[in-house]
Parts: sequence; structure tokens; C-alpha cells
Amino acid sequence: MSDEPELTPDIEAVLKRYAKPQQEERQLKEEKGQLQERLYAHLRGFPDTCWTPPVTGRRMRVSHKEFTEIDYDEALLAGPPGYNATGRFCPPI
Repeated sequence: MSDEPELTPDIEAVLKRYAKPQQEERQLKEEKGQLQERLYAHLRGFPDTCWTPPVTGRRMRVSHKEFTEIDYDEALLAGPPGYNATGRFCPPI
């Protein structure tokens, strides 16, 4: 008896069929991301967080949020308060 299951023609056909929707799903996710970027660029600065434009006779709901991302230096934050990463005193702003 083998340590691996047998790859029968039927199971091989199932795996081939399974691989096709997986590839389509990856392509759809990529396209969706590109479309979201275009929508974000269009809605940037728009004061409301929800937009309901009519699309092919139906209202489509588009929600969006803007956020601020802050990167920080963990080594600098781990040092004593009031000192920068070089060890020099930096008065608080």
C-alpha cells in the first residue's frame, strides 16, 4: 500500500476543474482591487462616507473611509523619554 492516495483519472479531472475557478477568483480579486482604487481616487475629499449613484436603473451603495497611517520607530520609542535614537536630548514639541 502506498503512502499517498492514488490519482485516478476522475480525481485528476476534479483537480483540474477546481484549479480553474481558483485562477478566476485570483483575477477577480485583482480586478476588484484596481476598481476600488479608482473609486477611492474619485471619492477622495468627498465629505460624506456613503454615495448612492444610479447604475443601470438601480441605486448602488458605495461606502468609503479615509484614514491616517502612522509609521514609527520602535527603537526610538523604547529609549528613555526625551531622548532620540542617537541618545541626544530632544525636548517635547
